Amino acid sequence: MSDLSIKLNDTAGAAAELPVAGIYSRISLDDFLIPNPAKTLLIRCPNDSQAAQGFHRGDLLVIDQSQLPRTGQWVIKVTNDEVSIHQIVNQSAHTSHSDSEILGAITYRIGKLP
Repeated sequence: MSDLSIKLNDTAGAAAELPVAGIYSRISLDDFLIPNPAKTLLIRCPNDSQAAQGFHRGDLLVIDQSQLPRTGQWVIKVTNDEVSIHQIVNQSAHTSHSDSEILGAITYRIGKLP
């Protein structure tokens, strides 16, 4: 990859150039995070119940509905209109209950840095 310059606007409106090696000049987060837009949901993390695993209230979760959940994967589950985050522990034990639905697999978590 060649060296690129990234232009940043300062407060006066003048552009400053910073040399950055190995970075693309333009990138679409849609292309990177959402390979299948028709089967993708964006959901805010509802609470801090899985904070120890890195999911914090307000994080943006990218949900892929085209994937079948696999053992070890994190999913969004809806039970009685309540959204929660669960990890699939045993794929063969994963069954659909009439009062709950798995919306899809969490593929990315976008959160604010402290």
